[in-house]
Amino acid sequence: MKPRGIIVLILTALLVAALITYKNTPQYNKVISYTRRYLAYIPQFFRVFKHNASFVFSPQRRKPLIFAEREAELKAYFRQPFINFDKDDWRWFWGLIFEPIEEKKGNFKVKRYRSKDEIEDELRYEYSIPFKYFQSQHWQFFWEVVFGEK
Repeated sequence: MKPRGIIVLILTALLVAALITYKNTPQYNKVISYTRRYLAYIPQFFRVFKHNASFVFSPQRRKPLIFAEREAELKAYFRQPFINFDKDDWRWFWGLIFEPIEEKKGNFKVKRYRSKDEIEDELRYEYSIPFKYFQSQHWQFFWEVVFGEK
């Protein structure tokens, strides 16, 4: 056998002996524990990544190309507060409805849309007149106008 082969055998034997010895140490258990946690983290990471990517590539709430028609309908049907809205107010309003928000869940930030109830509460807070007086039929009509279902 060549000297190179002997050196490889000796190194392999030393490596195997070191691994056997290392397996009986507390550091080994720490490494195994960390590896298991990391391997459990990977599928969860990809599920969250796929979920968040869906908000970019196929959003559940699609913004219309032009909001002008819906803005005109909101001004016509609900006058206050929409009649006094400027560009920034409209940007805030449409963002409230169509932009996803991020919530911390465990180690991840998960995107979601605000629920209609959350949006209604925010509108009641920001513009108490007329929204605090809205009944369920008013809200239903409001959502039809906002989502272009009317």
